Amino acid sequence: MTFKFGRKTLILWQIRVLAVCVILIALIMLFFRYSVYVIIPALLVLIAGIATLVWYLPALFRKQKIDVGENSIIVTRGVFVETSHIMPYRRLVFAGGYSTPLARVFGLKGVILRAARASVVIPEIEDFEADKLIFALGGEKKND
Repeated sequence: MTFKFGRKTLILWQIRVLAVCVILIALIMLFFRYSVYVIIPALLVLIAGIATLVWYLPALFRKQKIDVGENSIIVTRGVFVETSHIMPYRRLVFAGGYSTPLARVFGLKGVILRAARASVVIPEIEDFEADKLIFALGGEKKND
């Protein structure tokens, strides 16, 4: 079973990055009355934000995937350097979900996997897929 990150996850992270960029630019521009050169850091934040929104986040979520095998779960991520986290089921201590208020609006939930000496945080995926993954790993149970 393989899980990929959908369009909702991308939009959620683009909203987060956009909010951070707007706040940073507003804070930088507060100092505009003291120096005209404050516009340079504001432009750098704007360029970095646009590059992150348009190129980096889509590339990141296109490459990330979660493979649930017979003996382990493999989380692959990275744009420049691709890394894989392999978590064998026999070492898995905890599998649980988390959700922020904004993620709940989009119907998304993140997953946390913990072993004795390691932990893997999987960014938000569809709510039902996250529950399916947690239940497959023997994690949290709901009283429904």
